[in-house]
Amino acid sequence: MSLVSWDVTLPRRGAAAPGRAKPRAILTIQTDEGDEERTLPLAVGKALLAKQDDPSFDPASCAELLHAVRQIQLNRAHERVVGLVDKRDYAREELCKKLLLDGYSHSVIDEVLTRACDAGLVDDMRYARVYIRSKLAQGWGSARIVRELSIRGISADDVEGWPEDFLDGQTEFDRALEVARTKRATGKDPVAKIARFLCGRGFSQSVAFSAAKQVIEERMEED
Repeated sequence: MSLVSWDVTLPRRGAAAPGRAKPRAILTIQTDEGDEERTLPLAVGKALLAKQDDPSFDPASCAELLHAVRQIQLNRAHERVVGLVDKRDYAREELCKKLLLDGYSHSVIDEVLTRACDAGLVDDMRYARVYIRSKLAQGWGSARIVRELSIRGISADDVEGWPEDFLDGQTEFDRALEVARTKRATGKDPVAKIARFLCGRGFSQSVAFSAAKQVIEERMEED
């Protein structure tokens, strides 16, 4: 029988809204000085609750219990990361945000993600190269790609070959013109409409309006 008294309370069922913190389990530790409560990720709370009937789980002190809880957190956080990257590649910062929403501590997250990076499971530069090529194929401008990488904790300047090796000799104007030619525009000011579309894709205003103007002029000549 465990020499330290503790219990785990799971939250009521219910899905968390996307981008919001998920419901947490509560670990209550009974000590001579009173009860101490700690919040835990739901997966950790469930794993710990299952150990109440495990005779081999017998922490002799509060310190031993908390050490065991940390090990469970490390294991569950690693499983979470593996489950995510099995579906698609992630940047380290993206995984960090997901684990924080799950309720894992910064120290657990840092340890788990450092191990994942060391093992090649997570690789920001690999992620960035794939991300850049994917977004260029979708017609994104360089500014938006740089901005979105930054949100994911990656500096485009750290990506080897950016931007020259990714643009195949095209200028930003060439790419904007190529994207603009796919956009149909009607109304009183088709140039402005196409330019707004290009700005939304991450092209600068000057490049966007120049490309939009040339496309409309080409269509007028064709007519």
